[in-house]
Amino acid sequence: MPLGEHRPHEPDPGALALEVAVLRQELARTQAKLAEARALAELVERSPHPALVHDGRVVLWANDAAAHLVELESGQAFVGTPLVDVVEPASQRTAWERIAATLRGEPLPTPGEFVIRTRSGRRVVVETRASRTVWRGVPAVYIVVWDVTARREHAAQLAWAATHDTLTGLLNRDGIRAHLDHDLGARPCPDPDHTPAQVMAVLLLDLDGFKAVNDRNGHAAGDAFLQAVAAALQRTAGDHPLGRLGGDEFLCLLRDPAPGEPEALAERLAAAVAETAQPQNPPTADSATAATDAAVPAVTASIGVAIGRTGQVSPSVLLAAADAAMYRAKRRGVSHETVDLTSVPSAPVRG
Repeated sequence: MPLGEHRPHEPDPGALALEVAVLRQELARTQAKLAEARALAELVERSPHPALVHDGRVVLWANDAAAHLVELESGQAFVGTPLVDVVEPASQRTAWERIAATLRGEPLPTPGEFVIRTRSGRRVVVETRASRTVWRGVPAVYIVVWDVTARREHAAQLAWAATHDTLTGLLNRDGIRAHLDHDLGARPCPDPDHTPAQVMAVLLLDLDGFKAVNDRNGHAAGDAFLQAVAAALQRTAGDHPLGRLGGDEFLCLLRDPAPGEPEALAERLAAAVAETAQPQNPPTADSATAATDAAVPAVTASIGVAIGRTGQVSPSVLLAAADAAMYRAKRRGVSHETVDLTSVPSAPVRG
């Protein structure tokens, strides 16, 4: 080689082999991660739990479970669907706010709950968990969905059963007492817009002669009669809270009644009971039920009316006054008796 001429650099075979080995390892790790990602994506795609990706405007991706929840054929059919096409109007604002907060990276400590409508119009209550993600370079929200409709319906049934009478469908003792407590301000009401009444009237109604219905016709007939009476009382009471205290006792509440209104309602309630107690088929000479109908004793109502002012009487005092008035009506053989406590000096409002 001439003097001053450099020989070309010859790569070190050992270094090349090492570099190739490193590249192969990196390639293997990358391939493994891709395989893991594909497997994970397949698991999510096939998951029975609905999942979707949303960018705040439309659905970018959804698995089949999410599509089936809204009665679509596949996840691909869900893509491009605007939020307003799925979420009920009453839930849309909350849904938008939660998606926007997630896109901003704000933590959501509790699950979201929304009402959605399926393609056929069926109402579905869902619970969601959301996390921020990036979908094909676009900031988005990954949402996992649970259908909690059955759970919420069961909870609603339990809540209803706790405050309602199973035989008549009216409020039970606890349910009607809660109304009275809230209206008299003796117990906080869960409704923030509720305000106590200035004056409350309670009408305590007891059926006279009902025991004979049970004794002569059996308890099944007695239950049917109570159901008929409850329906008639409900129609007569209208929007006023009405409950069955137990047995053949009922209670109706009036908020801020006009002068004479409680007594007028008591008359209508007593008339409703008397009308319900009339035989469905008037006895005739050739009627097979003539003897039974004729033997059914008259059932009437005795009603005690008590009127009190919020802050002056407690629920227990008002109920005791109505009970005493009801027994006076029984003794006198009249439909109702009234006691007005609005001029009584202040009494404890609790109890």
